[in-house]
Amino acid sequence: MMKIDIISWECKGLRCPDMEINLMSGENPAHVALIQMPNGTGKTTILSLIRAALTGEVSKWDAETIKSYRRHGDNNPQGSFTLNLRVDNEFLTFKLMFNFEEGIVDNLSSYSKVGGITDYDKLPINIRRFLNPKFVRLFIFDGELVQELLDSSKSEASQAIDSLFQLYLLDELHKDVESHWDRETAYKAQCTRGHTRQRNKVNELKKRIQTIEDILKTRRRKYSKLEKEIEDLESKIEFHTNENQDISEIINETKIKINDTNNTVKNNVEQLMQDIRKPELLHPKFRESLIELKDKFDKAELPEKASRQFFIDLCNEKDCICGRELNDEIREIIKQRANLYLSDNTAIFLNSLKEDIRRDLINTDYNVEKINNGVIDLKKEMTKKQDLETEYKYYYDLSISQGTDEVKKWKEQLDEKKEIKKKIELELEAIEREPNHNDKPKSYEKTNCLKALKQWLEDEEIKLAEISNTIEMRRKKEILQKILKLAKTKANNNLRESIRDKCNQKLEQILYRDPISISEINHSITLEGQKAASMGQTLSVGYIFLTTLLSEGQHQFPLLVDSPANSIDITVRREIGQIIPDLCEQFIAFTISSEREGFTDTLANNAENINFVTVFRKTETTQQLEKALPSKGVIDNKNCVIIEGEDYFNNFDLLDY
Repeated sequence: MMKIDIISWECKGLRCPDMEINLMSGENPAHVALIQMPNGTGKTTILSLIRAALTGEVSKWDAETIKSYRRHGDNNPQGSFTLNLRVDNEFLTFKLMFNFEEGIVDNLSSYSKVGGITDYDKLPINIRRFLNPKFVRLFIFDGELVQELLDSSKSEASQAIDSLFQLYLLDELHKDVESHWDRETAYKAQCTRGHTRQRNKVNELKKRIQTIEDILKTRRRKYSKLEKEIEDLESKIEFHTNENQDISEIINETKIKINDTNNTVKNNVEQLMQDIRKPELLHPKFRESLIELKDKFDKAELPEKASRQFFIDLCNEKDCICGRELNDEIREIIKQRANLYLSDNTAIFLNSLKEDIRRDLINTDYNVEKINNGVIDLKKEMTKKQDLETEYKYYYDLSISQGTDEVKKWKEQLDEKKEIKKKIELELEAIEREPNHNDKPKSYEKTNCLKALKQWLEDEEIKLAEISNTIEMRRKKEILQKILKLAKTKANNNLRESIRDKCNQKLEQILYRDPISISEINHSITLEGQKAASMGQTLSVGYIFLTTLLSEGQHQFPLLVDSPANSIDITVRREIGQIIPDLCEQFIAFTISSEREGFTDTLANNAENINFVTVFRKTETTQQLEKALPSKGVIDNKNCVIIEGEDYFNNFDLLDY
């Protein structure tokens, strides 16, 4: 079990004010730290610097990005950001050293358990595995992540679960097993003729499968995003069409009629397909021939009362059914003549066929025109549907033509997105379809069918195993990989259900005035009975999900949030403020004055210990604030003022500027 706390950070010479924020309360970090910073004080900059220090992503920044951290109007050649952590009572420090002249930044670290200053990449692996960007984003996050958790075109929710519980390690182990088999086949077949060529086939198929799987993943996300965009555009256009009440009524009535007709067409098609499967309904000759067949069976007394198996079983008896003793010669004659009789299965089939003919053809009124009438009814409904769709399109286009330029633009966007959606549907169909005769292994690079490619890969791997004498090893490899895949699937499903249930318990408590619940957690979070949520609902669900997730793991992490209550009403703020202290060991929030009501006061009443810090930038408009500073707890820097204390925090207001 690992516990990570944020102790402090310090900024010097950067675009945010020079400041040092200490989060300690005695020997330990404060349970809750509220840092009130008006807009423009550098909250976003500090958040990005904390993430960059933890993840080491500064190594990927270009010169332009690095230079953007220099304060506007300053010519200082250097700047720095220091982040101090405590990891299981050991101190860990990250220091970003900016060289604005050359556009480079060094990420240095020091760990008390190891000693000395070292590069970020040389930190112990047990720490670095928790500092990848996707994982850090779970506890150093902003409103963007919260919204993406409910975005069906994203996969942030599933990635969050994978990251926290490290389920991705099972995928890595799956790849390691594959790599081990690759090495063994290469080693055992170094001198085997044809091994290299066969190995190349396997590798090329693996690359092709990976390419198609990447395309599939990308297309699915794009498809989900398009569905949401199309739905939003249709809602906007529908809202506009409702403004013209006369046309709106016609459109809505026509839409209802189209839906009803579609259901009728569907039912007619299903009934017609059932009838077509009955040959006796296609033509009278089929019915007559089947009845004649039954009559001939009856005359021939088929099936016989005795079957072939009866005589075979009789040969095993001492005496015949007539009482005579059986010898070997008679037994052989019985076996030969048993072939003249029907088997049990054939007899059962013939009896069933005769019963079906009797029930469905002889004892039932026969309507030779049933299929014809069904086809006529279907044609009528199809014509009705086409007429309704034409009518709908006419009034729909009329409403668009009477709309503003913006509405017409929405319609153009809608048509364009629907066309793209159709193309993606065709691509997905080509990838996910069943293999057919057009799929040829020799031209696999032209095939997108994933099932065909995987079958070919299996065939080629078997050939490779035969060449390298690793058939048994390959069998074990497949078993182990199936176990790993099944383990991840089961763990994922169990975790998602558990987290969903716990989130719903908290949501029921928090949003009791406007109840919502999570129906499932798949790639994203899906709400019960609704496709979209208000900003307040989105933030509430996001916070509940992340805090529940972080509290489920064996490790403890801080939770740092930017503007946690900005879009939430006061009642919900109070409910969230009550539960946050119970969900994490260290909660840090960048707030603005408008969030105090209902949120920060509730946190103060429920946290074990809480630090209140107010920071404002020194400008001409803040001179009045500088004159009204308290006598204690003030740090006056050259470009900002830091004030500690609850009274000043609660009385500070942007209106005083």
